[in-house]
Amino acid sequence: MIPRNKATHKLLGVASGVLGGALAGALFKKYWRGLFEESHEVPEPTALDRDIREVLIVAALQGAISGLIRAVLGRITEHGYRRFSVEESER
Repeated sequence: MIPRNKATHKLLGVASGVLGGALAGALFKKYWRGLFEESHEVPEPTALDRDIREVLIVAALQGAISGLIRAVLGRITEHGYRRFSVEESER
């Protein structure tokens, strides 16, 4: 068991967020490419040659997938942290 510590908790939260963001980005790109048979890159918000509706739909989908993955990883991280740590008063 590890002692509960605000710094450890914060570090795990940041690591979970970074991992979640990277995982969500990779999954979204794979999902996006699966929607199209030809090589169709994810439109960037600054790509003025792309339709605004397409850019906004992509942003909404990316946000939903990112939020979902980060929430799942956050819950898993918090559950694991509480399971494997012990309060100072319990030691």
